[in-house]
Amino acid sequence: MAEEEKIEQLKALIESRIEQLEQEIQLYQKLLEIIAECTRSPGGHISASAAGKEYRSKSGKPVARLSMTRDTFRLVFLQPVPASHPYIKYVLTSLERLSENYEGLEYSFEEDNGKVTSILVTGVTKDNIDDVKAILEFAAKKIASLYH
Repeated sequence: MAEEEKIEQLKALIESRIEQLEQEIQLYQKLLEIIAECTRSPGGHISASAAGKEYRSKSGKPVARLSMTRDTFRLVFLQPVPASHPYIKYVLTSLERLSENYEGLEYSFEEDNGKVTSILVTGVTKDNIDDVKAILEFAAKKIASLYH
């Protein structure tokens, strides 16, 4: 019995450490994104590599920004979008489907008062990068086109 207890304790310790490391990885990924967003060219403009791609309204006002760092995509809505909006539902449903088909692909979104402020996709690989990018770009373009 004592040996079985030791094995269970060791298993719990390893599982706990894995969870801690996963959280640490997420923190470092977010820090990389923040650094990328803070990188500015000498003229004070965010460089293209840091900013990713901006999606603008018909009048030219920035509505969304899509950026990528290694295995992570982040779509930030500069004008938050209601979580019930059909394009947001499309993105989340599509990402859910992809995450079921690709091991390690995960997504999350940040909400403020029922409005989505950003969508984060991690675990992007060469096998799924085109699908993830297409889903996020489609939503960003469509939502940007709704604003004047």
